[in-house]
Amino acid sequence: MNDNTLTEAIAAASKEIKLELDIDLVSNGWLLQTAKDFLPKGIELPVFMEKVIIELIAAGIEIGETYNIDGKYVKFIAWRGDVGQRVTRARRVVTSTQERDRDFAFWMCLPANVDEYEATQVVKERKEEK
Repeated sequence: MNDNTLTEAIAAASKEIKLELDIDLVSNGWLLQTAKDFLPKGIELPVFMEKVIIELIAAGIEIGETYNIDGKYVKFIAWRGDVGQRVTRARRVVTSTQERDRDFAFWMCLPANVDEYEATQVVKERKEEK
């Protein structure tokens, strides 16, 4: 496999996710399925998925978690941190989540649809937990 093929696959998967984000939030499960659909031969799925997430975050797409408010509204809270920190956090959240819930371990969202960004204090406290 050459780098052009990988780059093209990352771009194609990212474009597909961005189209979905125009309609709604995208869950880890949806992102995983899209990554499988565009996965180039010779690349492992976790590696490819991470590259797609990096591409999306670098393009301004937000990553974070959702909360169901009163069963009527889903609130999106974007994670803080640089690209690497947010990708590492996504990987950690997925691996620490029970398998049945992994499709919803994290979400991606257009910046215009972010309800709030997590407080700096929350990020600091989570770093101290390590």
